[in-house]
Amino acid sequence: MTTPVLRSVIYDRASKDRRQRKSVREQHAENLAANDEHGWRLVGEYVDNNISASRFSKKDRPDWDRFLADLEARTCDVVILWESSRGDRKPSQWMAFLDTCRTLGVFVHVTRHNRTYDMRVARDWRVLAEDGVDNAYESERASERIRRAMRGNAVEGRPHGKVPFGFRRIYDDRTGHLVAQVVDDVPRPAIGPACVTGRAWLLLSAYTRAGVVQELGNRIAAGETLHGLEIDLNRRGVPAWGGGRWTGSQIRALLKKPAYIGKRVHHGELVDSPVWHPRILSDEVFFTCAGKLTDPARSNRRDFSVKHLASGLAVCGVCGGPVRILYKSDYRRSPQYVCRPRTNDGSRGAHVVRNEQRVDEAIERVAVAWMAQPEPLEALSRPDEAGEELQGIQDEIAAARARLDAFYDQAAEGALSAAGLARVEARILAEVEALETRARRLRGQSMAVVARVGNREDAERLWASWTLSQRRELLMELFERIEILPVGKGRHSYTDEESLRLTWRS
Repeated sequence: MTTPVLRSVIYDRASKDRRQRKSVREQHAENLAANDEHGWRLVGEYVDNNISASRFSKKDRPDWDRFLADLEARTCDVVILWESSRGDRKPSQWMAFLDTCRTLGVFVHVTRHNRTYDMRVARDWRVLAEDGVDNAYESERASERIRRAMRGNAVEGRPHGKVPFGFRRIYDDRTGHLVAQVVDDVPRPAIGPACVTGRAWLLLSAYTRAGVVQELGNRIAAGETLHGLEIDLNRRGVPAWGGGRWTGSQIRALLKKPAYIGKRVHHGELVDSPVWHPRILSDEVFFTCAGKLTDPARSNRRDFSVKHLASGLAVCGVCGGPVRILYKSDYRRSPQYVCRPRTNDGSRGAHVVRNEQRVDEAIERVAVAWMAQPEPLEALSRPDEAGEELQGIQDEIAAARARLDAFYDQAAEGALSAAGLARVEARILAEVEALETRARRLRGQSMAVVARVGNREDAERLWASWTLSQRRELLMELFERIEILPVGKGRHSYTDEESLRLTWRS
């Protein structure tokens, strides 16, 4: 009687393969040799490369999942693994795999053991079950070693993970060990867009990465927008971290890194790290940026490609709707601020149609007049305790955000459920919002403090030197509401008071 040829499948996996898949190929070659030696008929091959099988892995294993589905369908008689740890390092899932093989009568061949196991035989089952426990134990030990090294790095303030933009690392030429992390002040060429020929590139300027961090911090603190900085850096040919183009979200994330003020985060706490994270930004610039980038008033009025002083800030004094710029053939040389309400019958009208230049000049006169006023006596005599209190609040904000980042890491590792993260996130974000509100009040509206120069000549000079974004930033700090009022159709002679209603912030 002829013995039927058994159908076999091969599963190969490597956690980290820095040799261009060589380890997986070696596994596969040995598994193929074992298959040929036993005379089995190969009907399937599955490969997961650079993917861990432990509980700490955040990556899916698409071929392992596909293999398990095919196994349930009883498409093979023998599963070939180079070693048992190539299967699954999570005990519960490894045991489930063994149970499936026992139920379906599928053999497991471990090439490194040079042995084929039958899960219906108790001794065979025990060998692979114990292997599963041992493999999980090795994963836990490896994780402990990594966490211990991270704790040691944190105690010493040593860096862990990728080098932040603005720093560079120095390694020992002989051992390859990290020696220092220093400010990256190496000049680099900023390469602009292609020239007309399409073959040459235009060298615009030189930059340093640390200098870019300082520039971004200073410009955000001065009231410029993320979108404006994004456009400027990309126009100048300054590459983002990794060589791509800058985005506003990249700049926002970069300016939140405590490494730039000589600190790092470990388990939700800020750890001083001046040796390994030399300071690039001052505390004042760093926390001013944090306040501006999280200010609800700022986020609700984003200046994406702003070209007009009051667009997006001013509202109609009749309906309260936003005003926007209108270009029509009749008004091509004089753009108009208009509101576009929808009436009950679906038609559109306009409560206000006002010359942009006249509105902007009226707002500018009020702002410059405020800038020219002397500083109030109570502001000049503000006690030093306010500055100390502000610093304390800034430290609390940084610590709260660090705690939240630690909870995000726990959730990513599966140590915290989505529901648990949602509860923690809501509580911490509410705490941060309350602290930032206190900080903004103590900071005394930072743009307004800079703008209060005390005389007309300096006020006009400062206003003229500002970008449009900086001017708008001051208006948002000075005024709770800017309303454009109707003055009567066809009327050309009216005062600023008749045409505008400015509600000052208390």
